Amino acid sequence: MIVTKTQTVSVNINGVEFNIDIDVAIKAGIAKPVRTHKIGNYYRDIKTGVIYILVSYGGYSRVSLVFLTGIMTGYRVQTIDLPNINKITEAEFTYVANGMELEQIDNPLVK
Repeated sequence: MIVTKTQTVSVNINGVEFNIDIDVAIKAGIAKPVRTHKIGNYYRDIKTGVIYILVSYGGYSRVSLVFLTGIMTGYRVQTIDLPNINKITEAEFTYVANGMELEQIDNPLVK
């Protein structure tokens, strides 16, 4: 007999306590790893293959993706002013990505 240990977490939502089986939630696609977005990360557009870098400028409070490849090289995609560029949330990154489906990649300039 194989015994497996499952990991659960308790979550309180509006006063109701829920026990969530992490393995089941991951397999169902409900629980996903938290992506962290940091200045200097590289991203590739899944549809076009264009590569971007996440940069800050304007007194270090503005964040944008900048084209590294393609006909728009050097141009910014979408800009957002953030209170803390060291903690870029998924919602903030989604705004900066402007609807693109991006995957985080390693530095494409290093071989």
